[in-house]
Amino acid sequence: ISVNVFPNPFMETATISYNLNEDSKVELEVYDMNGRLVTNLASGQQSSGLHLADFDARKSGFMSGIFIVKLTINGETFSRQIVQMR
Repeated sequence: ISVNVFPNPFMETATISYNLNEDSKVELEVYDMNGRLVTNLASGQQSSGLHLADFDARKSGFMSGIFIVKLTINGETFSRQIVQMR
């Protein structure tokens, strides 16, 4: 399982995608580089297949920076660094 982000780097919004092999408990969160939670994009049980979530940094009040996308599936965590540029 992998977490993909397009585009990366991004200007205002980025699309996060992940594929589930089976129905799973999912938590998709974005953190700033200080470890503070910026937003929770998904939480709960999801069906198998491709899932997409949009991260809109404008809603978070950030103008630029580095973020960590953290995807937890059935207790196993995957992460990806993303960069917002202005």
